[in-house]
Amino acid sequence: MKRDITKALHKGIAHLLCGGSIEEYMRQADIRRLPDPKREELHALLSTATALLPLRQMPIPAPRAKAAHRAQFLSEAVRLKEERRMKGASNWLGLPVRAWRGLLGVALSLLLILAIGASAANAAAGSLPGSSLYPLKLVIEDTRLALARNPPTRAQLFLQFARERTAEMVRLVLAGRPVDERVVARMAEEWQGAVQAAVSSGGQQGPVLLQQVIESSDQQRNVLRQASEQASPEHQPVFETAIAVTEQAAHQAQEALQRLAPVAIPTLTHARASSSTPPPPSDTPTPIPTATPTAAASDHHPPAPKATPIAIATATPAVEETITSTPTATPTVGITREATPTLTSMPTATPIAGETMVPTPTPTAVPTLTPTPYVSFRLVVTDAPDPVPASHRIHYNLFLINDSNVPLTNVVVITTWSPRDCVYTEPDNVVEKSWTVGTVNAHATHHIYFTLNTYSICEGNTVTLEAQMTCDQGTAQATTTTAIGPRPTPTPTITPTPRFIFRVTIADSPDPVPAGHNIHYDICVVNDGDAPLTNVVLVDRWSPRNCVYLPPDNPAQVTWNLGTVNAHTRRCVHLELSTYSICAGNTVTNEAVMTCDQGMARAEQTTTIGPPPTATPMPTWTPTPEPTTTPTATPLPTNTPTATTTPVPSETPTEMTGPTLTPTLTLIPRHP
Repeated sequence: MKRDITKALHKGIAHLLCGGSIEEYMRQADIRRLPDPKREELHALLSTATALLPLRQMPIPAPRAKAAHRAQFLSEAVRLKEERRMKGASNWLGLPVRAWRGLLGVALSLLLILAIGASAANAAAGSLPGSSLYPLKLVIEDTRLALARNPPTRAQLFLQFARERTAEMVRLVLAGRPVDERVVARMAEEWQGAVQAAVSSGGQQGPVLLQQVIESSDQQRNVLRQASEQASPEHQPVFETAIAVTEQAAHQAQEALQRLAPVAIPTLTHARASSSTPPPPSDTPTPIPTATPTAAASDHHPPAPKATPIAIATATPAVEETITSTPTATPTVGITREATPTLTSMPTATPIAGETMVPTPTPTAVPTLTPTPYVSFRLVVTDAPDPVPASHRIHYNLFLINDSNVPLTNVVVITTWSPRDCVYTEPDNVVEKSWTVGTVNAHATHHIYFTLNTYSICEGNTVTLEAQMTCDQGTAQATTTTAIGPRPTPTPTITPTPRFIFRVTIADSPDPVPAGHNIHYDICVVNDGDAPLTNVVLVDRWSPRNCVYLPPDNPAQVTWNLGTVNAHTRRCVHLELSTYSICAGNTVTNEAVMTCDQGMARAEQTTTIGPPPTATPMPTWTPTPEPTTTPTATPLPTNTPTATTTPVPSETPTEMTGPTLTPTLTLIPRHP
């Protein structure tokens, strides 16, 4: 038997999985025959396996939960980084941190102006991660943040840059390129910065900016979900993390909005001041009073007038307004004007002496809140592949992104391309393509897809596509270039040559086997190749035949027709041979030969016949019977006809020496 520690380890792990212990397995006969170093190593490995087996039952977290935890971790890391940066900011010359930030931004902007031109900056604005201009794009964004002096401006910039990260991820997916996780990490920093800047704005702008963060995060989350449906499976975790980042930003903004709730919606309360003439019309709301200083009677029980009411003209008193705040979630406040009251004729009752005149209460005017519209939109064009093989198609995707809070109306998109002798459209090769989109809703994206064909003779040329979008709110342009590469060389189809790798294995149990007992063999045909084995025949022989036999007829060999054994599989058979009790000390040899259309293989296994087990007699217990006392009946003499009375002897006990005294009793019948 091959004493391989790997085989013993596999059997030991199986023993542990079935509920056994290490000590029980180490006491088995085949393990005790291993050398001491091997047994110690096996014991250590089984101990390690015992500690690791419970880990198989641990649950695996869902991908969405992992993405949510990762987004929460990134947000907390960004917050801690910002706190450390603010605490560790230099305070040279006694200047505050904001002043140093402004000076640093000015210095960076001057350095960029000297280092690059406006054309390079414009080209970097449309670059994607992995492009040579993308680092310049990030530097420009950081410079704009450094130049922002007040928190509201920084909040708007953070929101704009976070939306730009989403657009970059969408463009990468449509171009078939992987999304770098650093894009998601920067997006998390920008959403966190937007929330912090909105909270720092204070006053009425803080709640408005927080509401914009919530609405924008919802819009970007929907865009990311649509893009994730087109992404490949290996890119799904990145999009799940990005979606979790937007959800985390919306949650943080909602919590901050609830904390700032008491200072959000402005409402108006009015304090009266008497005036003899009505105030002129103004932009501030003027409530209409319903009572005059001469006071009408109580609403519930008006007093009976003592005189006939007369018609008099009363003037509306002037109003002083005090503005207080209550929570809101709308951007700006627009106050609806009330018409200036005119003189009205109303009856006046003469009050009874001693009565108190109660004026009618004036309701508080509630202003109507109207959001301030802002317009922001852009046009993004992506091409794939780049470079494109000659005679292949270029796939274009146009994205009309409306970042404003109002819809875009009468939207029309026109595209032109050059050179026309290298690219064309089917079937009529028009000069340009145009699409009448109509309306693009606020915070929405409209997608347009089309293709251009290239000629096979234009290898080395460059195709330029120009797209222009017009609407009632303005225009936007985008340009992209695509290089035409060489035609692809057809790849010959290579048919892999099948590999035939197979073997035969024999496992015996027990070893050694007690004389007179049976040997169990497991014989397997193992196909390790990538092609099936056909017409498989397995033949098994054993020797010496005077020590081992196969009941009932003891053939010379056993044959199995296994047929086909598929690739990377195994077929096993079981054989049980009996041993003679007189063959203790002999060795049994078992040989298995496998033949198939692909070749042959053989294996051999030896088993030692040990002494027969000695039967140990079991002691038997025989119960000892207890002695019983049987009275002895003494025959009595018969009565004579003379009717002579025989005296009855008295009962005399016989005293015996010894440990016990046994009395003797003789029964004599009496005459009737």
